Amino acid sequence: MLPSERTVHALERVKPGDTEVLSVYLRTDPARDAGRELRARLDAVLSPLRAVLDEPERTRFEAAAHRISGALAALPVAPSGVAAFASPLGEVEIALPLRRPVAVAARWGDRPYLRPVLGELDEHERTLVVLVDKARTRLFEVCMGEIEELEAFEDEVPAKHRQGPSLQRAWQGPTAGTVGMGYDAEKIRRHHEWHVRRHVDRAIAALQRADRSGVDRILVGGPVETVSEFTRLLPHRLRRRLGGTVDASLLASAAEVLAAVERVEHQVERSMERALVEDLWEHPRRSRLGAAAVSEAVADAQVHTLVYAAGARLPGGECGTCGWLLVDGTATKPCPRCGEGVIPVADLVDRMIDRVLEQGGRVEEVRAEAAERLSRTEGVAALLRWAPGGAG
Repeated sequence: MLPSERTVHALERVKPGDTEVLSVYLRTDPARDAGRELRARLDAVLSPLRAVLDEPERTRFEAAAHRISGALAALPVAPSGVAAFASPLGEVEIALPLRRPVAVAARWGDRPYLRPVLGELDEHERTLVVLVDKARTRLFEVCMGEIEELEAFEDEVPAKHRQGPSLQRAWQGPTAGTVGMGYDAEKIRRHHEWHVRRHVDRAIAALQRADRSGVDRILVGGPVETVSEFTRLLPHRLRRRLGGTVDASLLASAAEVLAAVERVEHQVERSMERALVEDLWEHPRRSRLGAAAVSEAVADAQVHTLVYAAGARLPGGECGTCGWLLVDGTATKPCPRCGEGVIPVADLVDRMIDRVLEQGGRVEEVRAEAAERLSRTEGVAALLRWAPGGAG
């Protein structure tokens, strides 16, 4: 079990009456969230809770908030978000990096608020990595940017060719001697191949044991000949989840293996992002492009998947009465839907993310080529839950 899973399961065991727990979920941006801005985000999400708490409960809340702040400061910059939990006396004090954006939230209660982080664990791809050569196997599990070595073993495999002095003739005579030498060499080769096959079978058995919970992807690394034999012999239920090969030595450290896996995952992610953005243009009846069209779809709870370019940021507004979202230039006017006042929003993309997640939709951040194409539509687009008037 990976460290993040152990942490979440430990949090699940906190029962009402054990302690009070402050749970905080924040989105992060590595380009902007160094230090001061992250603290500002924390203060903003905690302010509504501070406003309704009385003494002595507020004192306990502030003690937990101080521990949250310390846990965040000790955490490396997270790629998309962070979940943090703390109790006033420190029985609970942990921050977890998240790989997917989450709705910004803060909860103060008698147990941790775990629904978003449990969703993160459920949705994030789990990868098994097998490094295998003719005699050695190492097996790793990777999830949410963490890696754990599950198993490592080595088998004794005799050399493919006899070492040392040349083969002795089995009997006298040039012809007979040549035949005898060939027969002896063939036996050595078959003996070698039998041991290699036995080791590969053992590696497959180890992979099957590790896959009992059902992972999303399997990556294999090692010499081409052994990797080919390994993948050829895999049962269909494992072979269909092969995600390619990973460039890592059998002697690599866990950190080096993780870096190699992340290179593969990034390539896969960029490919999926390009396909997602392409889908937006290919199905115009089921998509919305640009801030105005997307904000309207979000306000009407029509969005299945919100797609936004990394770093996209747009000023706008939100009606405090009906929830209508407005882009910059209209945010100072009365709400066009109900006529009530509009509250300025510093980052409309951020608010869209919150609203879509609250509605049960998905959000996808895209980078590189996909983000460049999305820049033509102000960095935001959406796939709808249904096409107006029928299928798209």
